[in-house]
Amino acid sequence: MFTMSNRNTTLILLRLFVFGFALQHPAGNAGLPGPPTADLSLDAAERAQVEALTNYALGAYAEFEDHYDWEPISERYLAALRHDPHSEYLLDEVLRVWETTRYELAPELVIEHIASLAAANPNAIRLQLVVADAYLRRDRHNDAERVLTAIDKRTRWSNPAIIRDLARALLGRGKIHKAHRLFQKALAPSRLGGVFSAEYAAALFYHTVTTSGEYSLPARDQARYEAQGRHHAMNAVAAISATSPEIHYDEIMGLAGLLLTSNDVARAIDVLEQVRTVGSENTEIDKVLAECYEAAERFEPALEIWNELSRRNPYDPLYHVRIGGSYRQLERWDDALLAYHTAYQINGNPNLAFEIASLYLRLDQPEKALTFAGNAPAHLIHTYMLLSYIYREMGQLATARNVLLKAGDIAAGSQDPDIRIDYYLSLATVYHLEENREQTVVVLEKALALDPMHSEANNFLGYYLADENISLERAESLIRIAVAGSPDNPAYLDSLAWVLYRRGRYSQAAAQILTAIDLIGNAPDSVILDHAGDIFNALGDTAKARHYWQRAVELGPDDIGEIHKKIRKLDTSDTLPAGRWE
Repeated sequence: MFTMSNRNTTLILLRLFVFGFALQHPAGNAGLPGPPTADLSLDAAERAQVEALTNYALGAYAEFEDHYDWEPISERYLAALRHDPHSEYLLDEVLRVWETTRYELAPELVIEHIASLAAANPNAIRLQLVVADAYLRRDRHNDAERVLTAIDKRTRWSNPAIIRDLARALLGRGKIHKAHRLFQKALAPSRLGGVFSAEYAAALFYHTVTTSGEYSLPARDQARYEAQGRHHAMNAVAAISATSPEIHYDEIMGLAGLLLTSNDVARAIDVLEQVRTVGSENTEIDKVLAECYEAAERFEPALEIWNELSRRNPYDPLYHVRIGGSYRQLERWDDALLAYHTAYQINGNPNLAFEIASLYLRLDQPEKALTFAGNAPAHLIHTYMLLSYIYREMGQLATARNVLLKAGDIAAGSQDPDIRIDYYLSLATVYHLEENREQTVVVLEKALALDPMHSEANNFLGYYLADENISLERAESLIRIAVAGSPDNPAYLDSLAWVLYRRGRYSQAAAQILTAIDLIGNAPDSVILDHAGDIFNALGDTAKARHYWQRAVELGPDDIGEIHKKIRKLDTSDTLPAGRWE
């Protein structure tokens, strides 16, 4: 069999050299060597290999000489393969030329030129697999199954690639249960059980059957095949350490992708970490692994990879952006700002200007935020909402309002209702701060007209009505819609408590406000604590009222003076209202 390091090839070349030397130097009086005494004749197998070698050499020489007339080159390689059909090297050379120069027609070329060669050499397993794959690529599943089932049974059951392609053929013919039985038989411990390629092929088969939507399975089979897919995926992960990651790179990356589509991020990370430890640096593996870490909320190891990639490619802004994103998740705002600044200096992307402005705003530096917001994308409504927010923080409410009104046409032209709702919520916030009750309600009604079940819009209008002590029945209905959509949102529960308080249902209000306080945990909110004080004061529980008001004061809210008045009133009152109990 022809390979570039085959010992027989070396011996044949040596014999040819000696034979040729003898022909050129016959015995004579000059004392030159006479005819060789050794038997230099070639048997049939050796002659075939000489022909294979000759044709390969002519093809390789043509390539080397830049003779890119690919048809005669491929014919030479194909002629070489016909003389040595068991040579995987020669087969790869033929396929390389076809895949490179005539990719779309490669399956037809295989079927036309190699199928008959494979049929004449049933023990050349690689030939059978290549022909079967060509049939599969052209949806000729019956022919693929015929080729593969003709292979010797013992060989068939010991070769994962044969089992994989046979399952593909069966699946293409809709024989799902037969393919299932094939894997059950092939993956018995005495056969291919625990072999990475076989376990991965089974995992991929079951994943395809249960998730592609192309196959209608009874509920029982769906659950059974999903379980089989998970089982074989776990076996494949466990088998990686016993395989050769360099050889099975594509399959291992495929397994990682399969696990990710199944939301099994932890095992995908396990797979990628094992591959990453082998061989040289691979940027694609590193990027996917970092993204997996982020999906698993493991931002520290993700940050390490992004930093390493940025060191390898210091002028690629992508990696600096990803570093900034990781720092944001870790709430390391200054570091995030530095990373985004670096990326912005490389390519000046307006989207980065938006991110930088947002970070300066978070760091309570609205003036710097305003500088970068001016360079943010002018066609995006979110840029105007950011600018409005900055002006609000600078106390320039009229400018904040005018910025949003200027962007009204952009918002109206958006096909995304969520974007338009966000715009109305921003505008309503400004009107609310300007104490423009009429316009606040008008704008919020527009938001709800787009989505009557939008939690934030329902909560905003409901709380606003409750705080203004008007339309309390509708306010409660709106807030309950918000809570139904997000039952663990402490702000929405606070709104519900507040409207119940406004309606005089203090015990119910207390239950809701306590739940809200539990949910905020270590991130106390002065408004919620202030409301708690009001509710417990109405219930006559002055100790709790004082406790919550004092906690609110400690946070330094804008209305700290009003809360101090409530506490002083407790201190100076001889008697307190008994409250209203339900």
